[in-house]
Amino acid sequence: MVQPPLSLEAAISGKRIDEALTKGRQVVYVLHGANDAEVAKEVSKACRARYPSAKDLLLVSVVDLKPMAGLWRRMADSQLRQTYEKLTARAKEHVPGEDPQEHVLIVADWEGTVRASMGLGGERAAALVVGRDGKPRGSAMAPGLPAKVAELLE
Repeated sequence: MVQPPLSLEAAISGKRIDEALTKGRQVVYVLHGANDAEVAKEVSKACRARYPSAKDLLLVSVVDLKPMAGLWRRMADSQLRQTYEKLTARAKEHVPGEDPQEHVLIVADWEGTVRASMGLGGERAAALVVGRDGKPRGSAMAPGLPAKVAELLE
């Protein structure tokens, strides 16, 4: 059965992604590897066009970085930090008055376990959409992930 994680920690900000944060909001968990980050960007762009406020919709990007562990970890950490800083600066401009940390929720999955813990198989980019009631509305896989996620949102 597909279920959202009980608790995750966002990279860089350390923000807890748990029931206290997600309660009463729709949440889209986008699970992807470093090689298909473009899919996550497309999903984010499509969702934010419809729901610009994090008060209505949280987007959580879960990046499987297991292949980057070891020697490559420092480089991946640096890239995560650069991406985080760029996206939070953009969020401050486009959604003034809201916490940019809630607009940029990137989870670094160094063990590659989050996807399996959520009940999502496969290797392609995938998403889990959770309704305001905290219950899963459905999941989808690439290709065509942005349109599939849009269909699952309330």
